[in-house]
Amino acid sequence: MKKLKNPTILKSLDVSTIHITQEDMQKMEEVTTWGCIPYEQGVTIHVPTDWHTYRSSAEKAGIPPNVIDLMTVASLHGCQYLVLDGDGTIYAELEEHPW
Repeated sequence: MKKLKNPTILKSLDVSTIHITQEDMQKMEEVTTWGCIPYEQGVTIHVPTDWHTYRSSAEKAGIPPNVIDLMTVASLHGCQYLVLDGDGTIYAELEEHPW
């Protein structure tokens, strides 16, 4: 197998689930839109490139405010995905919600 000449590389922001509540995580497991992909330890969420135009749609889709805020942080860092994972990165700047 050889390397691709110009691969599309997507950025993701890795965040520990300690930065959302257990209730938020349960809601995210129920969201069937937004490219939310739940897995055993967390969820991966698509963050549109033009996030500011989609934010209200995400709110209407039932994405919790804490997760909306993290999607905004991901967008500010140029990420296309937010990965909320039980073993994800813990950030001192973010509020913690121990489960």
